[in-house]
Amino acid sequence: TIDASGVIRDGTDDAVVDLTAGGTITLTAGGNIDGPIDSVAPDDGKLDLAAGSDVTARSTAGNIALRGLGALTLTDVQATVGSVDVMAAGLITATKVEAGVNATLNATAGDITSGTITATAGAVDIDADAGDVIVGAITAGTNITIDASGVIRDGTDDAVVDLTAGGTITLTAGGNIDGVGADGRLDLAASSDVTATSTAGNIALRGLGALTLTDVQATAGSVDVMAAG
Repeated sequence: TIDASGVIRDGTDDAVVDLTAGGTITLTAGGNIDGPIDSVAPDDGKLDLAAGSDVTARSTAGNIALRGLGALTLTDVQATVGSVDVMAAGLITATKVEAGVNATLNATAGDITSGTITATAGAVDIDADAGDVIVGAITAGTNITIDASGVIRDGTDDAVVDLTAGGTITLTAGGNIDGVGADGRLDLAASSDVTATSTAGNIALRGLGALTLTDVQATAGSVDVMAAG
């Protein structure tokens, strides 16, 4: 547990583990939770956590930038007025992520499984370089962008909104863009504007109201869209 009225910051510009815990890592700061402010690759201004870490982090007036050196569980990560930027070299389990501005998740190896992800005044950007993105409830004040080498899939067999964006929803996958279960659709909020591309799978979407399909392409598969408006 680390608590600071100012920042919590990695003191060295590297990609070497800073925090290792057998239990939960809890970080609370008034300012940023991150790495060196003048950082460049490989650290990119992030605080480095050991593989398998389970982290709870809160910043009341700054940004949060974390790197997992393997799988990473984001139990409760909140940047009240700032942005959240997380990268991991394994599975990212994002149980709860809340950002006042932007929320960015990037798994360079492994899947990304989302619970609730919110970017109140900004964008949500989720990128699984070598895996799937399993969607829970994702909300953005502006755009939502999800990119997966595998599938983009609703993790629950229901007709409850998965994606809500004030701007455009952009989905790019190597495999299917769909849901689990017999119905098998990804559920979009009423009035959504969606661009979706699958290079080797099917696309199955549901609009919970009016739905704009700006550019939807399943290069080698089928497109199946239902809307309540």
